[in-house]
Amino acid sequence: FDLVNLKKLKLCGNKIKIIPSNIEKLVNLEVLNLDRNQIEILPKEFCNLLNLKRLKLNDNQIYEMPIKIGNLLKLEILDLSNNS
Repeated sequence: FDLVNLKKLKLCGNKIKIIPSNIEKLVNLEVLNLDRNQIEILPKEFCNLLNLKRLKLNDNQIYEMPIKIGNLLKLEILDLSNNS
């Protein structure tokens, strides 16, 4: 699938444990909602989502963020509440 024009992705409450590294192909993604899953670590490729404005990762099991998360310069909202 070629989803390069996708701007919003909501996958809440799906028991997701792993985010695939090819998420970086969603270059136009602006809103990503992955709350209420079982995610522990974000792949380093996640930091290539340079158009991301809103990121909801609350209620997961995240205990570590990628070092280059600061590359997301357009990020306006980041919710990491209720993680490990």
